[in-house]
Amino acid sequence: MAGWIAEAVVVLTRSDGTRCAGRVAIGLLVGGEVEATCEVVLDGLEPAIVVRGESTLQVLLNGARIHGHRLSDFTGSGRRVVFPSVGDDGREEDVPLTALFGLLLRDPDKQGRYWAGGPQG
Repeated sequence: MAGWIAEAVVVLTRSDGTRCAGRVAIGLLVGGEVEATCEVVLDGLEPAIVVRGESTLQVLLNGARIHGHRLSDFTGSGRRVVFPSVGDDGREEDVPLTALFGLLLRDPDKQGRYWAGGPQG
C-alpha cells in the first residue's frame, strides 16, 4: 500500500500473556467509476484485506467497522488491545474501542436504525 489515511500502533495481548506488536490502519481510498476500494490492515492479528463498495465513504466506514468488530471480538476471553507506551503509574492502558469506534460497533435494530430515535429530520 502506498499510504495510509489512518493508522495506530497497538500491542495485542493474548489470553496466555503472549504479546505482539500490532498496527490498525486504513489505506488510501481509491474511487473508480464503478467501484471504490481501500485496504484495511490489522498487523499482528490477520492479513490485510481490500474493502470494496460503491463510494469512498462507504469503503471508509465499512473498513472502520471491520476493524472495530474484529478488535472487539479479539478482546473477548481475556485478550487485550493496549497502547504501546505504559502510563505514568506503570500500568498498561487499554485502547478504548467503544469510544474509538462508537456506533460502528453496533448492529442496526430491526428497522435498520443505529440509535433509538432514528434519523433526525
